[in-house]
Amino acid sequence: MWMVYRLHALTGDRLVTWKGIKSQFGPGFSQLQPFKAKFTKADGPLAMAMAAYPEAKIEVTKEGLILKPSRPPVATRIIAVR
Repeated sequence: MWMVYRLHALTGDRLVTWKGIKSQFGPGFSQLQPFKAKFTKADGPLAMAMAAYPEAKIEVTKEGLILKPSRPPVATRIIAVR
C-alpha cells in the first residue's frame, strides 16, 4: 500500500533512506543491517511488493530506495455519462 500511494503521486525521484524505511517497516529490528538484508531478500517484503506491483520503479542503493514516478497499479477508468 505504501508503494502504491507514494509512487504514482511523485513528480520526481525521491530517496528514502534505510533508516527511514526501517522506522516504518522494521520496528522489531534493533540493527539496520539485519533489517536491510531481510527487506531486500529474494523472498522478502520488497520482492513481494514488486511482484504485486510490477509497474513500480524502485532502485535499491547503498543509501536506501530511490522511488521513481510510476504508473498506478490500477489504470484510471473513464466512464461516459449520458
